[in-house]
Amino acid sequence: RTMCFQARLVAIVACLAVCAAQTGDDNQCKDFDSSKLDGTNPKHYCTYQIAHGTPPKVGDICLAKPQDAHPTQAAYGEVDAGCVQLGLEAYAKMKDGSLREYLQSKAVPTIMGPNGVLYITDHHHLSVALLHAFLPYSIPMIHRLLFMCIGNDFSSETDTTFWKRLEDESLVWLYDNRGKAITSAAIPHSVKYLQDDPYRTLALWARQAYAYIKCGGGSIKDKFPQCQDGKVVAKPYIEFKWANKFRNQYPLIDIYDQSDQAQVANMESIFPDALVRFAVDSVNKDMEGYNLLGFASTEKVKPDDYGCVKDIAFLGGPGGGESLKNTTHSILRTLDMDFELTAEQFEFVEMRQKEMRQERRRILEAQQRLARKEHLASIVG
Repeated sequence: RTMCFQARLVAIVACLAVCAAQTGDDNQCKDFDSSKLDGTNPKHYCTYQIAHGTPPKVGDICLAKPQDAHPTQAAYGEVDAGCVQLGLEAYAKMKDGSLREYLQSKAVPTIMGPNGVLYITDHHHLSVALLHAFLPYSIPMIHRLLFMCIGNDFSSETDTTFWKRLEDESLVWLYDNRGKAITSAAIPHSVKYLQDDPYRTLALWARQAYAYIKCGGGSIKDKFPQCQDGKVVAKPYIEFKWANKFRNQYPLIDIYDQSDQAQVANMESIFPDALVRFAVDSVNKDMEGYNLLGFASTEKVKPDDYGCVKDIAFLGGPGGGESLKNTTHSILRTLDMDFELTAEQFEFVEMRQKEMRQERRRILEAQQRLARKEHLASIVG
């Protein structure tokens, strides 16, 4: 059938390298066997362990509901999180264990703060997406779980010294969804209340196009010499830094008040051509992640109407025709969290995209009606 997404053919080796890429410091927990963690066992939850005086140690993994994940940033890219949500729902639909396997592979770098509060330093988009995802299980709550990798224990700090330490160690992003400086008091207590920064989604697209380079795991260390064969790892919040750069260069009209669909169309007015060329311009040579290989090393990335980036991947097959068709999967690309989808899962994603667009349109229209009502009331009053 006709594909409505960008058809770039990706070799299996490159695909597997990308799908295996991980962010954050979850390698601290690489020796912990998380396969035995069970959502039906309360003793496997971080909050239970903390409440009963046996808190997890550095290097341990415990379970947590996504709403219990305290962010270390105030904003996220709503469009991108929506794409992650689609991938999670596609995995959950199969009820074959692929959702758990995926979440288990994406252990969330976590700091234990004062009073045993769990602060995450990465995977904010995954946490929001999992919170909002529809999971077709009889008891969704035992599947809607994050695997929290305890990387630091700062529980002995006071609130003041805790946030000072995070700031000193670049473990917190103190800017709001419009790039304005904030204090730690403005960071919400749950990922549920993060605010949408559309430029954060734009920065993701730019990263996927290699307009700038986030060194770390996966195949990127082989493709870009500036990563020094994996010895260089990007500092936290590099996407937000580029988001602020793009925000200052391209002040898109009404971008913060638009629906997700309108945001995507608005951002596509500058992406990829203008934005990618701007990113690799020498005026940005002092930015972390500046692409030293220049424009020739960038790739053409075309998000679909929903802001998601999809590819085709050949996963083997001796020849063309039906054998090739049966071994072709689609890849839903989101940050380092690529989802490898079967044809059935891809069709489900397309259906859910339409449903989500309709729901978001209804929410936006309701918000606009409420705003008009409040405005009229203020005039009458």
